Amino acid sequence: MDFSLLPYWPVAMPGESKQSWMEAVLEGLPIIERDGWEMIAAKRLEPERPDRGEAWRGLPPQLGDIAAIPPAWRVAPQRRHIYCPQCYLDQAGHRRWPVCSAWLDVRQLRCLTHGGLLVYQNPRLGVDEGLRRCADVPEMAALCDWAAQWIRLDRVGIRKARYECHWRRDLVHLICRNWTPARCHSAAGLGAWELTQWGWPREHPGGRLDAGYPGRLGDLPPKERIGGLLLAFRCWQMFRKQPVPIPPLPRAAWMWLAKRWIRRLEGSARKEFTAQSMNLIKHSQ
Repeated sequence: MDFSLLPYWPVAMPGESKQSWMEAVLEGLPIIERDGWEMIAAKRLEPERPDRGEAWRGLPPQLGDIAAIPPAWRVAPQRRHIYCPQCYLDQAGHRRWPVCSAWLDVRQLRCLTHGGLLVYQNPRLGVDEGLRRCADVPEMAALCDWAAQWIRLDRVGIRKARYECHWRRDLVHLICRNWTPARCHSAAGLGAWELTQWGWPREHPGGRLDAGYPGRLGDLPPKERIGGLLLAFRCWQMFRKQPVPIPPLPRAAWMWLAKRWIRRLEGSARKEFTAQSMNLIKHSQ
């Protein structure tokens, strides 16, 4: 498809995702959205890419590329309603809030341009008061810094950085798995409950997982995504002996983490991690 031939050409924001820009295209055309996506021929599981056998031409050169984000950390296509209230474009009397490709990384919690928290409700609908209250909590700022540092470490090729990224990855996997013996939500729901205490309104939880099944952070609704990162961050702090609440995970979760990491560590690090893990296993249910 050649987008340069379209009768309506929305202005693109530098770094805007292709999916966001195409949604703006369809809003300006007298066509049903479903028919529009069929015309564009985007992949069903990744709208940032054309379907097999299709090609896109004439796209604005300033659009971003989701290839810069590792697949494991991409927000699912149906969850990509992520905005910065200060990043908007005006065209022909119409204002829209684009979605940047960089924001499709589940660990990107702040706007790279303005530094404010990203929101998950189109600013056209008003201010997200619940998220604003969360922004005033010091732990949220620390979480944003930790997640941003993780993204930077992902781009460093040295062994120590990869080791740290793998450790943080497993902490997220620890939180996103259903550890109960029945079909249930992941432990990320516990983090979402914490955000409710901070002032984020209640929202419908994500899908249930089979017993022992690992979930994917990007598939969760915004509150559970951030809640999952929050619990992973607390686990990271806890193993560094910082005074934080211990995530109330079952014994199976801590046993899984211990089994994965005890043999990877050496010397005093292994001894310290083993002692911490055994203590968590002993005092969990």
